[in-house]
Amino acid sequence: MATKVRSPFDGKPRTTETKDEAGRSSYTVALRALTPLRAEIADKISLLTSVVVGFGGVWFSFHLETPNIYEVGALLGSPLPAYWVARLSLYCIMQKTKRVVFTPEHFIIENLVRDKTFDRNLPYGFALYNHDRAEREEEVASFREGKRTGWWWLRPPKRYLGSSYHLSFQYLDQRNIIMTVYRYKHAQRLLARLNAIKRVLETEAKGIEEVSSPARDWMDQPGELPGPVTGG
Repeated sequence: MATKVRSPFDGKPRTTETKDEAGRSSYTVALRALTPLRAEIADKISLLTSVVVGFGGVWFSFHLETPNIYEVGALLGSPLPAYWVARLSLYCIMQKTKRVVFTPEHFIIENLVRDKTFDRNLPYGFALYNHDRAEREEEVASFREGKRTGWWWLRPPKRYLGSSYHLSFQYLDQRNIIMTVYRYKHAQRLLARLNAIKRVLETEAKGIEEVSSPARDWMDQPGELPGPVTGG
């Protein structure tokens, strides 16, 4: 029974491989993640949903014909599960998708208006950077927290930019942002996939170079008879 080897590109982010006539591979990756702006919008919508559900629960509890403690408790406690259901759903629905393409010669960042194409024969790599405005966000949040000293019932401001990272294509030491990702574990997963494809393509390129080298394939061996001589 043949053993099925798991592809290193199974799972997310979704990766598609194609081959040209020479057998060289190209990969298309659909990078999908939540951005800090979309995360903030999702949280606000979730909070609004829980408030609406809470008012609805209070209204229904007063209009029950034969209320009991279980029904009233379920109605009054509905805002919390409503918040988490809405939040988890919106975090999935509102994710942004960015497609990137690895070809034997190029790395392409697809955009709505104009794609960015880079030469893969030049030194390149991938990296994560803290969000450029994370420090400013922290300063503003700390200032607001200072003004609220003693108001224990208020939640501290959430740091969206402080929890976000720029996924960047490093091209001759120049930073080219592919997308901004909310939460480190998601950004790290996307970075790992891009680096994995880069290593696979580099390995394939070395293999093709070795196989296609006439000097390597037809190198003289010890004791080998000389080949035919042509010429006038």
